[in-house]
Amino acid sequence: MLINKAWSYTAIPFLWRNPFGIISNGDFSKAPKIVQTYILCLSENDKLHLIYEGFNISKTESAFFDYPSYIREINCNLVNKSISTWFKKTYFEHKSINEEKENLFVGKIYDMFFSRCNRLFSFEIGLRKYGSFNYPNFSSFLRLRQAITDLQHLGIYFHPLDNEKINEQINEHISKFFIKLLTFRCHNIHFIDYKSCANKDILVYHDENNIAYFKISELIKLQHGLRLFRYLGEISILNFEESSSIFDALKTQINSLTHLELRGIGFNGKIIQCLKLFKNLRFLIIINCYQDKLLSEDLFPEPEQLSITKFVFLSNRNMSDNLQVAFLKLPNYNLKSLTTDFIDNPKIINSLNYQFPNIIYLSTRIERNGFVHMNWISNLTKLSHLVLDVSFNVLGYLTYSHIYHFGLLLPLSLKVLHIDNEHFSPHILGNLLKACVEKKISLEILGLHFDYRSRINELYLHTILEYISRFPGDDLIGLKELRIGVGLNKESLEDIFPDKILKIVKENVPVFTNKNEYGYWYWNWIRDDCNKFGQDSLIDV
Repeated sequence: MLINKAWSYTAIPFLWRNPFGIISNGDFSKAPKIVQTYILCLSENDKLHLIYEGFNISKTESAFFDYPSYIREINCNLVNKSISTWFKKTYFEHKSINEEKENLFVGKIYDMFFSRCNRLFSFEIGLRKYGSFNYPNFSSFLRLRQAITDLQHLGIYFHPLDNEKINEQINEHISKFFIKLLTFRCHNIHFIDYKSCANKDILVYHDENNIAYFKISELIKLQHGLRLFRYLGEISILNFEESSSIFDALKTQINSLTHLELRGIGFNGKIIQCLKLFKNLRFLIIINCYQDKLLSEDLFPEPEQLSITKFVFLSNRNMSDNLQVAFLKLPNYNLKSLTTDFIDNPKIINSLNYQFPNIIYLSTRIERNGFVHMNWISNLTKLSHLVLDVSFNVLGYLTYSHIYHFGLLLPLSLKVLHIDNEHFSPHILGNLLKACVEKKISLEILGLHFDYRSRINELYLHTILEYISRFPGDDLIGLKELRIGVGLNKESLEDIFPDKILKIVKENVPVFTNKNEYGYWYWNWIRDDCNKFGQDSLIDV
């Protein structure tokens, strides 16, 4: 950007395509500067209006570039948080700036974005609010059609209904924006991220003949090539009508749909029959879903229906065991990545022995005596990544001989082992690593995650050192990286372990990090794929 004028004019549009993206990791220290830059881009009339309302901004100072014209991605959560951070820094003790004036300022910023940007590629609205201000009425912006006609990524998150009046206003504004999407017939969206709402009036619209339609279903039908659909429902609200409507609409996207994430959705016979039609599906997530009580067993999917490569199946306790087993039988031999907390159920052990020979990544939660029933893992001859979340219930059943036997079952192909829970004691870990050595499994990455710092002690590091030094100079022990994470904390390892033992470990392991922050056992893998989707081609395992 600093080389010359030509390079500067080429680089600036890329840097300001998604300016709030740099603070998506939770660090909002740069947010006030970004907001201040956009203030300089406001029109003279808008500046005068804000000055009249008591804002201390310059009337004459302006930006060197027309930054709003470059914006292509707007995440309202990040924009609102950035504005809230700017308010706190600029008007911390300024009592004249009230909620009404805050809303006025937010409206000016968004109006500038929509009136001056050429085309938006990504737009996300809702999910959570920052500060006391509301979203503006986007549907009133004059150049809204031009801004969203070529939208490719849409995130619509309705707020849960409660006694807060602001939530009702937010949902109303989001609903009006939804109607505009349908009115303008936006048909190039590849990725829809949708959070449902308890208020049926918000979800449904009526045409000129007063016929009711689910807004999300009509939007899905408009698309020419929808590739990813994510649904976030509220498990406390059984809405089979909306679920059926969504799947009826998704049938129009059978040829293009490759990623499907369903959370809190109700399955009935009609939906299950429809799900079997998605032959091009590659990534399927089913979390916290439920079923119709009237669902008969003859409607369960037959085994090996879908050629998906990644499958996440978690927390579906409101489904019968039969239906859960049926879903786990849904993928065929192409499956390469499986994340589930239902894998130690005896009903599915036989199918696992032959159904998933090509699995590379397995992440699972071990309950009770689950280690005893995992003999089938020895058949996964291509498995390279194994993530284990060990339940507290395991403690009463797990013995040193059980974990040692389990270690001997692990395939020789295993390279990455991650254990996500402090219930795995240093002695149990030692027996597992001992079995890996005797089986001649060459681990390259070992990860440990603890919920609480109080559960960590240096015995874990001594156990790992013993594993590394068991056969000095042998290429078998090729540990390249040790990862240790603690809850939500981002403490340095020097604050957790004594210097002496840290020094010894670092001398023996090339990389020693606290990379695993939290939720590793399934969330990081879901998040990485879905966040990158839409920017690149499909993410490989």
